[in-house]
Amino acid sequence: MSHILQSSLKFTSGERDMVCLFHEFGIEEPSGEYNVHTSSMVAYGDAESGETAMARTVGVPAAIATRLLLEGKIQTRGVIRPTIGEIYQPLLERLASMGMHFTETTKQGTHHSLQQTMAWN
Repeated sequence: MSHILQSSLKFTSGERDMVCLFHEFGIEEPSGEYNVHTSSMVAYGDAESGETAMARTVGVPAAIATRLLLEGKIQTRGVIRPTIGEIYQPLLERLASMGMHFTETTKQGTHHSLQQTMAWN
């Protein structure tokens, strides 16, 4: 089965893939104000080299995290989330140096309708 899929899903000459990431976070500040933070990125594969955007956006961050661990730059141990600055800050810096940039925006003072839209009850 995998052999059939592999041959039928192969890129033809000049084709490439695209990865789109879009994250939206609704945040209720201690003041009661609602803000919306977004982060987005678009990456394209390279038709000439055959390198896919999927491989780059999945494999490269994992490789960078592994390297940071091996270099002793991540001291936290165990099962950890990438929401810790010790992990995401150097990772994002290295991704940016490789041409993978995120666009981030913040909408401040969003009306309370955000709470209803996101079902925060």
